[in-house]
Amino acid sequence: MAVLNLPGVLVYLILRPPRTLEEEYQRTLEEEALLQALEDLPLCPGCERRVKEDWQICPNCHTKLKKTCHNCSKLMELPWNICPYCGTPAPGMRLEATSLDDALKGIKVTEEPEGSNN
Repeated sequence: MAVLNLPGVLVYLILRPPRTLEEEYQRTLEEEALLQALEDLPLCPGCERRVKEDWQICPNCHTKLKKTCHNCSKLMELPWNICPYCGTPAPGMRLEATSLDDALKGIKVTEEPEGSNN
């Protein structure tokens, strides 16, 4: 019986896989997690390199990626017209309920004297 065990152990050592199924499964999970982390990073629209979510400017091609809210200073996507964090409209955006009279209320108009020629 002991004579058959020795060749059996040698055959097992030669034919066994280098990793167990559990080790292979763990390795696959790690690879998938790394690939997912890379895919989650956005691409720069200018040079298509990976950029981080909190970057305002691409360090490679200097393309503007985000803008800052003038009220709360949080980052906003470029096409957004209103800050999702504080509700402040982006500068230069027309408010829906603002009429022309309301918009012109705060503007001071200085009239030139009639006799002055420039």
